[in-house]
Amino acid sequence: MSSRYKNIVNLNPKQYKVAASIKRNLFFVGGVGGGKTFIGAMWTLKRATLVGSLGLITAPVSDTLTNSTLPALMDAWSRVGIYEGEHYVIGTRPPESWDVKPYAHRNGKILTWRWGSYVIVDGSDNFNKHRGVELDYVYIDEYRDVKKDAYSVYDGRLRGKAVKALGRRSEATGHVYQILATTTPPDDPNIIRRHVGDNTEIVYATSYDNQANLPEGYIDSLKSNYDQLTFDREVLGILVDISGQLTYYAFNPQINVAHKDFDASRALWLAWDFNSSTTKPMSTLAVQEHDGKYYVVKEFIHRDSNTYQQSEVISQWLQESKFGGELTITGDYSGKRKESNASKSDYAIIEEYLGGYKDYRERTRPTRSIRDRVASLNAMFRNTIGEHRMFVSPTCERLIDDLNNTKWKESGAVLDDSDPMRTHPSDALSYFTYNFFPLVGRRTTTSEQS
Repeated sequence: MSSRYKNIVNLNPKQYKVAASIKRNLFFVGGVGGGKTFIGAMWTLKRATLVGSLGLITAPVSDTLTNSTLPALMDAWSRVGIYEGEHYVIGTRPPESWDVKPYAHRNGKILTWRWGSYVIVDGSDNFNKHRGVELDYVYIDEYRDVKKDAYSVYDGRLRGKAVKALGRRSEATGHVYQILATTTPPDDPNIIRRHVGDNTEIVYATSYDNQANLPEGYIDSLKSNYDQLTFDREVLGILVDISGQLTYYAFNPQINVAHKDFDASRALWLAWDFNSSTTKPMSTLAVQEHDGKYYVVKEFIHRDSNTYQQSEVISQWLQESKFGGELTITGDYSGKRKESNASKSDYAIIEEYLGGYKDYRERTRPTRSIRDRVASLNAMFRNTIGEHRMFVSPTCERLIDDLNNTKWKESGAVLDDSDPMRTHPSDALSYFTYNFFPLVGRRTTTSEQS
């Protein structure tokens, strides 16, 4: 290894407990900025030092792994003197000067360490492809969102040759067959509890446990961005069971229902939830800002409609209102795709009808999870420090009814849409908040242990 490698790694007590554990099933449940990814990086680095070992690094989906988990791990490694190109390569053959044979594997990227160890880097959405692989260790990032059968498959593949060769010395060296799963607290506590046994260790940590490695004021900044439930779960690391509970619990009709006239000269956001069936309504909400607060001033909710018809209705309303402000279209990211029965995407259709306004623009992004989308709206209704920044006109009766009645299913992971009229107006509003007021702190900055 390079002389730049630093032998001393500062771990907080909870991280050290993870590092010292030799339990086969190891879970680190921590809040945002709690040091989950940093300990994941140090844990995988230690196991990679076992020459000839084969590990697996995974996350809920391949995109998350490539765009979030892996860059965060690489950043953490660099902070202890381990660099891409010098100590490891990813998805490419190792340099001939390393005298390391390439590892042949048809699935996922291969991370090759200079000293002759290997890691498969692949999303858990491909877990069935790894049933025939013999692994020495597995690291799972954001375990709460991993498919339930994936863990069992990985556990069954812990039979790698490197750990086996150590024999009785394995516990003394810390190189035992092991799965480390890091995660923010899941909505369903049973996700972790089903793995609890004699060979299991669960370490719970809060963001405060890692405060020394976070920027000054970092946790306080989350209070204005999070609702109370999300703060309890994401920062304090509390297991919160929300199954069957009201989804938009922070919505208080006595506070968050307030009238504000539509102002044709002000900027306007149109938030869309797309549906085109006789049972589910097409839902569009008109939102305007006044003094840093946001008001839903009008709702367009129609059954047995489509994007063409909805766009025409809204276009006529804007013309009759003599709208002349900035117009932003937002909503469900899936509207960018062309449906099988349509020649254009939903957003292309909207632009056909509304794109003539001088300040027309569109903004949307892929939804990371329903949970994050809901949390962004709850935080706008009432954040942890008691601020209210989202209001609904009393004329938006369908939206108000939806906010008052939408619930989580028993799993606490998806919304109860057994009533085909339920969830769609509130979905439209949560797309707006998710696109413009997303939760912060999902990955900490490069100077932090994330």
